[in-house]
Amino acid sequence: MDPRNSRFLNAHRTVPSLLKRRFEMFDATGVKMSKVIRAVTAEAGGPENMPCLPRDCRNYVDKARRERFGGVDAEALYILFTRMQKVSRDFYFEIDATVDGRMKNVFWIDDRSRAAYKEFNDVVTFDTTYLLNKYKMPFAPFVGVNHHGHSILLGCALISNEEAKTFEWLFKTWLQAMGGKAPEAIITDQCPSIGKGISIVFPHARHRWCLWHILVKFPEKCGGFKKYDELRKAFLDVVYENLIVDEFENKWAQMIKDFKLEENNWFQTLYEGREKWVPVFLKDKFWAGMSSSQRSESMNAYFDGYVHSKTPLKSFVEQYEMALGDKIEKEIFADAQCMNADIRCMTTFEMEKQFQKAYTHNLFKKVQDELMAMVYCEADLAIEDSLVFEYKVTERNDIGGGKVIMKDYKVLFDSSTMEVNCICRLFDWKGFLCRHAFKVLFKRNLTLVHERYILRRWRKDVEREHGNIKLLGIGGKWTSEMERSKRIESKFYSIIDNVIDSIQKCHYVENVIENVSKDLLDGTWIKSLSGEIVDNQDTPNVENVDKDVEDHSPIKYSNPDVVRTKGREKSKARRSLGETLRRGKKKDNQASDEDGEPLKRGRKKKNQASGEEPLAPKPSRPMKKRAKKNNSTVDNEVISTFIFYFLLCFNLNRL
Repeated sequence: MDPRNSRFLNAHRTVPSLLKRRFEMFDATGVKMSKVIRAVTAEAGGPENMPCLPRDCRNYVDKARRERFGGVDAEALYILFTRMQKVSRDFYFEIDATVDGRMKNVFWIDDRSRAAYKEFNDVVTFDTTYLLNKYKMPFAPFVGVNHHGHSILLGCALISNEEAKTFEWLFKTWLQAMGGKAPEAIITDQCPSIGKGISIVFPHARHRWCLWHILVKFPEKCGGFKKYDELRKAFLDVVYENLIVDEFENKWAQMIKDFKLEENNWFQTLYEGREKWVPVFLKDKFWAGMSSSQRSESMNAYFDGYVHSKTPLKSFVEQYEMALGDKIEKEIFADAQCMNADIRCMTTFEMEKQFQKAYTHNLFKKVQDELMAMVYCEADLAIEDSLVFEYKVTERNDIGGGKVIMKDYKVLFDSSTMEVNCICRLFDWKGFLCRHAFKVLFKRNLTLVHERYILRRWRKDVEREHGNIKLLGIGGKWTSEMERSKRIESKFYSIIDNVIDSIQKCHYVENVIENVSKDLLDGTWIKSLSGEIVDNQDTPNVENVDKDVEDHSPIKYSNPDVVRTKGREKSKARRSLGETLRRGKKKDNQASDEDGEPLKRGRKKKNQASGEEPLAPKPSRPMKKRAKKNNSTVDNEVISTFIFYFLLCFNLNRL
């Protein structure tokens, strides 16, 4: 045998302790093993210098995982939660199980999130369309918005089904964790079970349907209409371009009439629930600028790379905390930026300086956008009634191609209270003044806005309780051996930094290490100690805590069943615009019946009587050869889809 190939023999392959500790550490922190193996191989100078093969590394990690998560997965999760509660009394969890102890649903929230909810309980989003554990239990996060406009986690759950009683249990549990304080507003999808749970547990909360979930269904529900483009344009106009309810009602009725949609069940359902999703009905309530539950889905994205479809329950919770740490670090960094530097003002207006001193950077930028947009507005006094003045503010919008749209807004100003109200109601639902209101204030020669228009929730100079609370540090726990290794490695790296630039220093350190190695091997190191070793520098041995909890646990749980839900698996979650375009409109452009349901595959009827009626499938008949679809037709469909999603995203951003 070639000596160079001896490294492939079992007798010549071993995973050293140093590599074992590294593999355990990186696996505990969610780093993919393929990347770790590439890194240690490069550090060794190539695969020929590795003491083991990649499969040996993976086998060791698999074995370590089995030992780490050995036994009943649900029981390990309960032990972990109990340990977290020992570390922090404000950590809260609840497990819903069957009479025989089989886990069904589980909810948990850390102390930092509970404290954050005290500040940001005005609006919450809730979503269940993300599956990412070995039991296919939907991950159901409660998500809010902090003072930077960032998403924050306000509790989460893994549920076994999406029935009304499950959501009722979850909402009651979450409410109990929050001290009985219900959210003022909540955003979800159109799921009837969720709606029923909200009406029971949060009867006074304003419930809003996710606008994105509705609009993204439009190509599927209406893709078969001959005048699809005209209908799409009319639909978006009806949804977004309204300032008062009557305007929406008139436009909707006209759209239904023009496109003969009186018998379309999907449009009927939307109209019946219009007060829960159409913006003009909802702008009287503060929503922190949100119109969809995409906040929840963006929070889900933070868990990508940490968890996957085979993640055990205990590992999921540990990795959840590590992923959440990245989100918290972003908030801490934003806080530091706000305290250490200011964004430069773009004007000399005192109003701008007023918001610069008060608001976090993200919100101040939004205020700046409105101030700069005043240049497109003209304000004229329309009615003067004692102390109240009504202004007509005309805004100019250049839409391209030499076309300009002029739109009028009514703004009321009360000189006795310095209160200003615009019909667009931007302040009411986003929390900062609009360009139309600013224009009137400048027309009145005011230099500062009233303090009522500087909301506490956006301020950067407020001391918030949750900002002083650290994570529990449970995710990716370290063993005592890993702690000692980390401590010694840190000292070695410090020495390397000090000697790397000097050959003499390197030789000196090498000699010292050789002498220490000899002392360790022959046992003479014991004689050099002046006293007895007391290993008191380790961090608390969490393994012993686990053992203590396990030995004294009066409750035993069995693993949950693998459930079937209407939620989408991670690989089937909502696709991005780019993915949608790459996949084409294979599904979205199917012809639909009058109820909006996709029809079976078939050609369109020739000489369709009316473009307003949905296209019907052609009766099946024998065909010798299937006709290929014209490339130009495919291109047109892709372009049409792109235009729709562009307009959709544009309008969502405007909100």
